Amino acid sequence: MRLSWGASVAALAASASAASLADVCTVSNVRSALPSNGTLLGISMIPSAVTASAVYNASAGMGSTETYTYCNVTVTYEHTGKGDSVVIKYAFPKPTDFKKRFYVAGGGGFSLSSDATGGLEYGAVSGATSAGYDAFNYSYDDVVLYGNGTINWDATYMFGYQALGEMTKIGKVLTKGFYGMSSSAKVYTYYEGCSDGGREVNATIAACDPLDGRTDGVISRTDLCKLNFNLSSIIGEEYYCAAETSTSLGFGFSKRADGTSTSTTPEQSGKVTAEGVQVAQTIYDGLHNSKGERAYLSWQIGSELSDGDTQWNNASSKWEINIPSTGGEYVTKFIQLLDLDNLSDLDNVTYDTLVDWMNIGMVRYMDSLQTTLPDLTPFQSSGGKLLHYHGESDPSIPAASSVHYWQSVRSIMYPHLSSQESLKELADWYQFYLIPGAAHCGTNSLQPGPYPEDNMQTMIDWVENDVKPSRLNATVSSGTYEGETQMLCQWPTRPLWKSNSTFKCVDDKASIDSWTYSFPAFKVPVY
Repeated sequence: MRLSWGASVAALAASASAASLADVCTVSNVRSALPSNGTLLGISMIPSAVTASAVYNASAGMGSTETYTYCNVTVTYEHTGKGDSVVIKYAFPKPTDFKKRFYVAGGGGFSLSSDATGGLEYGAVSGATSAGYDAFNYSYDDVVLYGNGTINWDATYMFGYQALGEMTKIGKVLTKGFYGMSSSAKVYTYYEGCSDGGREVNATIAACDPLDGRTDGVISRTDLCKLNFNLSSIIGEEYYCAAETSTSLGFGFSKRADGTSTSTTPEQSGKVTAEGVQVAQTIYDGLHNSKGERAYLSWQIGSELSDGDTQWNNASSKWEINIPSTGGEYVTKFIQLLDLDNLSDLDNVTYDTLVDWMNIGMVRYMDSLQTTLPDLTPFQSSGGKLLHYHGESDPSIPAASSVHYWQSVRSIMYPHLSSQESLKELADWYQFYLIPGAAHCGTNSLQPGPYPEDNMQTMIDWVENDVKPSRLNATVSSGTYEGETQMLCQWPTRPLWKSNSTFKCVDDKASIDSWTYSFPAFKVPVY
């Protein structure tokens, strides 16, 4: 999933654009640009800890092949009266490259981004923060507990939202002073977050691919698959899986150092059984308690079920339970408050147990780790823009969870408007897109569908030039239609191919209803 936003700006001072990197990339210039203590409530800068050094023709940003010249800066602050220490790394473009922008990169799982250079390709100052617990080298789950039973709430709030917020507040003040801008000038601010991963399930691809109107190896309409495809139809089909050695990130998110795990599976063959289909169907149906009340949604049909996979034990020559590390660790550390990296087993764990764990987590971390606040009025009223997308066949985070959040924002912020009026109001600042065939914020080798490549430029045009998108530009990266450009449909419209080269964005009530959920297993609203 990716989110981005921005705010209006004024022009740079002429003196700033005329300065060289050597002129501005000095400790004294950075110190003079620091916010005075007392101006940012609760933040006290430590000027003696400032460093600044010029970096020439270096690569920057995750996976970037471009090189950039910039000023590498570190600043340190404490929370007033607390005596702690938070280090922030900033990368300042050379003055001729600076385009009045500040960029914040999201992390993944329990890790904040440690890369401070992600904004350079956009002419933006960008940063990375230690969050007070050395987030450059440790992930938050490493420090969430002081010991059994005691939560590190300082780290929890910093990881949840405080650290990036403070990095941005300090960074925007620092940016103005660094480049000689007036204190009243404004800077465009962007946030971008994403992760990687995923592969798919061949049987459902073959069955559901044609339902969207084009047979291209991509399920563009998982809703039609859900409405029209019966998993029982594959009972008795033969299957063959070659022996393989695979590496997985577990629940999509790993620890900072290396959360990957490698497993070897033997050659397998046989026929699909009714029991196997029942297991898959139960997973696709989503979590319910023992009363049959829904507690959570599930992945779309066409997503792989890797988080529910068993694992082959070479020593015992048996298939055994495989608890994804991030999911199991969340239970042990965040719910049971035990400093254990995973659950050892699921003995005596029922569906009601799972629902209880979820309820404890929602209540305990409501104001820190929960990211489902549906009233975005302050963000919207300040001129913010939000571009939100989700891979439709994401095997880690169900795509329907993003649909549910979009629906929550719409219902909470525009409860008295008609359907069409609320859609129009929301699309003016918050747009959501499902990416056909895509996995966990990445392309799919087994579903070679479209993937958006220039979201930041779309955001920049929307924020700075008032060019509001109505569809999302995406490119097919592999397969029969490699290189094809597709303008993806803005939710709640859905794609329907009319030929091999043309699709329309259609309104389909039954399909939209298939994405709509309520969660009666909980007594509080779930947004």
